[in-house]
Amino acid sequence: MLKAEKRHGLGCRAYDRAHTKCTCPYQAIGMLNGAFVRRSLKTSSYERAVALIRDWETAGAVKEEKPIPIEEAVAAYMRDVGARNVQRDTKQKFHTLIEERLLNFARKRGYPRLKDLNLHAVTEFRITWPDAPATAQKNIERLRNFFRFAMDREWCTSNPASKLNVRVVVQQKDPFSAEEFDRILEATHLYGDGHWRTGQANAGELRALVLVLRFSGLRISDAVKLERTQLIRGAGGDGFGLLVEQQKVRRSVYIPLPDGRDGLPDVVGALLGLPST
Repeated sequence: MLKAEKRHGLGCRAYDRAHTKCTCPYQAIGMLNGAFVRRSLKTSSYERAVALIRDWETAGAVKEEKPIPIEEAVAAYMRDVGARNVQRDTKQKFHTLIEERLLNFARKRGYPRLKDLNLHAVTEFRITWPDAPATAQKNIERLRNFFRFAMDREWCTSNPASKLNVRVVVQQKDPFSAEEFDRILEATHLYGDGHWRTGQANAGELRALVLVLRFSGLRISDAVKLERTQLIRGAGGDGFGLLVEQQKVRRSVYIPLPDGRDGLPDVVGALLGLPST
């Protein structure tokens, strides 16, 4: 008869096999058809370990599970990412890291199975990234998410990306001074079109964009998608502002804009002066 007990690793502080509050895998130990068996079950889930032992006892022999190929695990994970209804930009980041970088790395290094991606492999994978520290930190979390997905499905017994780390130094950046902003705004008057002509419609669009970014606080990705219908009068009928739906929090926010009064630039006039097409 087989029983499931913990097989604690060297890094685990638990020395008692009865201790189960850790992520170490279970092993099957006992007699099966007159033969002594001590075999890792490659899972930290007690329910999964017991189910595997039942299958072995029913079959009368140890059944080896076929390791899942990396391509199959990645395909399943990306289907799950798509089903989460995440934003397109977020899905593209997962695609770049998991479907492109990870699969290409595994093919070049000869890692066909998911279990081949141990701590050494994912550390070497991390070294190939050209990312800045802040971006690398985000990608490490995405990689951890991928392995958590695999662990939940019992495709691997540990999360090798959990031990990856990168030091991010946040540098305080000072905003542009008033003189610097004036020079930026003045440079838009020198911006030429395809025929090297200045003062054309494209320069006006660029100037309006700079003003909106300065006085609305919007991200560039949100500012370039603004529509005329989003420029509306304030609740009191005095002045104009932008009605913007913030993508991350999914709610509308009204942002008042300067109209030339109080010594501030006429951002509203710059927007209203843009061509309608």
